[in-house]
Amino acid sequence: MSQAQDLVVVSTSSKSSSEIIHCIEHLCYNIVMKLNLHQYPKLKIYKRQYDYVNEKDREKIVMYVNLLSTIHRLLTTKSFMNKREIYYSNVQLFKHQYISDKLIDNIQKHFNVDRQQLGIVASSKGLIAGNVKLVNNNGVLIDCVQFQRGLLIPDQIEKIQIIQTDLQFVLIVEKDTVFQHLIDEGLFVKYPKCCLVTGRGYPDHNTRQFLLHLSLLYPDVPFYALMDCDIHGIAILSTYKYSITATTDDAMKPSSLKNLHWLGIWPEEIVDQQTIQSITNEREKGMIKQFMKRPYLLETWLKQLKILDQIQKKLEIESIYDQDKQYMTQIYIPKKLIAGNWL
Repeated sequence: MSQAQDLVVVSTSSKSSSEIIHCIEHLCYNIVMKLNLHQYPKLKIYKRQYDYVNEKDREKIVMYVNLLSTIHRLLTTKSFMNKREIYYSNVQLFKHQYISDKLIDNIQKHFNVDRQQLGIVASSKGLIAGNVKLVNNNGVLIDCVQFQRGLLIPDQIEKIQIIQTDLQFVLIVEKDTVFQHLIDEGLFVKYPKCCLVTGRGYPDHNTRQFLLHLSLLYPDVPFYALMDCDIHGIAILSTYKYSITATTDDAMKPSSLKNLHWLGIWPEEIVDQQTIQSITNEREKGMIKQFMKRPYLLETWLKQLKILDQIQKKLEIESIYDQDKQYMTQIYIPKKLIAGNWL
């Protein structure tokens, strides 16, 4: 085979489905033509170029062509798959899901589109409970109040209708354990008009999109976040607030929750706690230093980060309510909301 000219699809601004389909067809056609001419095609996706002459690059090109073909089929048939389904469609090729996930992310960044515009939806892990009613894409009315253990946030948020309701505030918590504890200890008895959401760790795309949709529908409703007092809690908080994702490094993009307030737990609040732990992990210490360099952080948040860096202590929310089951629902949260004590 002879060396071919670089085959480059230039990343552009957001495209329509028909434009993406055309780009995929043009890309795959050129690869096939090069091979038919016994030439080595080259493929550039996002910031990386792959050369067919290189064995490892050749494997990646085959994977990309497989994924692009799948996306082409999804768009032309107006159907959807999630990342896990795509991985299992060719386990022998991808070998591990993290490989196919990474390549999908690169394709998404290359075309500069939302993942759903490629026909790929998230398998949502986020939960919602409280004073919100939804109409799903099958036309079924769902009252989240009835789901005592929380409702899995539906996929394809753009097809979900949120029914107007008298919403007092939205509380986002970091973990499922805290989510369930607040429900069990009477959060909705104390605040029947609130909505409770958790991404169960770092929130997925679907959870963030649902919250964005909710914030646009209720622009005057405050959103509060209750996280562990450690660097991971702050990182998760920032993911909700600024939506720093694999698709961009820019803060305050359209999917950001600009009206999100940090309710707790703050580093300045844990100094006198008996159950605090020392930060001994060097990676966590490094994360704190790196986070302090982020230019978009609110000054009040940066102040708390500096305190965390100074005291080198951390605290999980569970350790607080283990001592007093109703402390969060009857004392901590009400006291903060009444005083307007958030960041």
